[in-house]
Amino acid sequence: MGYAVYINEKYVGDAATTLGWQDFVDWADTLPVTKYRDVVHLAEHGWTQNIGPLAKQLAEAILEEPPDEQHTKKTARLILKLLTDVSEPAISVLVISDGAGDEGENEN
Repeated sequence: MGYAVYINEKYVGDAATTLGWQDFVDWADTLPVTKYRDVVHLAEHGWTQNIGPLAKQLAEAILEEPPDEQHTKKTARLILKLLTDVSEPAISVLVISDGAGDEGENEN
């Protein structure tokens, strides 16, 4: 199973394998939150409403604080490509999901 990018609930493209996404999250956890707030938010929550700032921060993070692992860098670059390939509407939401839904949701 892998992770895909959706903008306003529209499929944009595949982003990562399960391992690739976890490695991306681990890398994002090492980034300074004050400088890369939207990258860290995406990694922690799997969504953002700040697509423009996210793309800028992700590009900077790849250059300034690159991941140690090549496959993690590849995942970050793929997410960046998906962000820059899409023209975003004025209000948009980006979600990265494995399609399984909220596993932590209580079904009572």
